[in-house]
Amino acid sequence: MVLQRNQPVAIWGHALAGEKVTVIFGKQVKKIPADTSAKWIVHLDNMPASDKPVTITISGSSAIKLNNMLVGEVWVCAGQSNMEFMMAKSSRFADAKRSKGRGCRSFWEQPFDP
Repeated sequence: MVLQRNQPVAIWGHALAGEKVTVIFGKQVKKIPADTSAKWIVHLDNMPASDKPVTITISGSSAIKLNNMLVGEVWVCAGQSNMEFMMAKSSRFADAKRSKGRGCRSFWEQPFDP
């Protein structure tokens, strides 16, 4: 999973009302109690891009660990005919897939299936 670089990142969830929740990501530690409606939210500080995986730990009365988290660019592309060109048809696609040591790349395409 990739978190957006250079922006505060919201992490949220549910816990028992008043339960203390701790979120740890790298050197950042954020603590907050769940509100009366059992919701909580913390904002991680701006982070530079990194290709080194980090674990995020969310704990309260139980704990969740999400491994292999990266920080970088997150792009969501959607559209109709303007999104029809597939990366695999690009003359530079093979080179991009083969490149090593230049960070994380993911070429994923969701086929349209009405």
